[in-house]
Amino acid sequence: MAVKRQKNAPSAKRSPAKNSKARNFDAALAAFALLAMERVRNAKDPFATGVKVAEQIRKIAEQVEYEVRAESMALTEAGYLSSDAVGVGVGVF
Repeated sequence: MAVKRQKNAPSAKRSPAKNSKARNFDAALAAFALLAMERVRNAKDPFATGVKVAEQIRKIAEQVEYEVRAESMALTEAGYLSSDAVGVGVGVF
């Protein structure tokens, strides 16, 4: 028995595709997580190695966070701190 195709069949809505940079970044993070877990699994002392790996990951995450904050403050002049006052400015776009 054959099924007739409808002319106005509802099509599945596709979510907007991620750009290639976002996909590459996600793939790199997944590969990094796999690499870190393999290193912990294959270590003589998995706990100590896991703690060291987690500490290194935190340091990298803090560096990224500080760089993002510094860049956003520089772009918008969003704030500054002196010895006697805290100031907030308005950025120009």
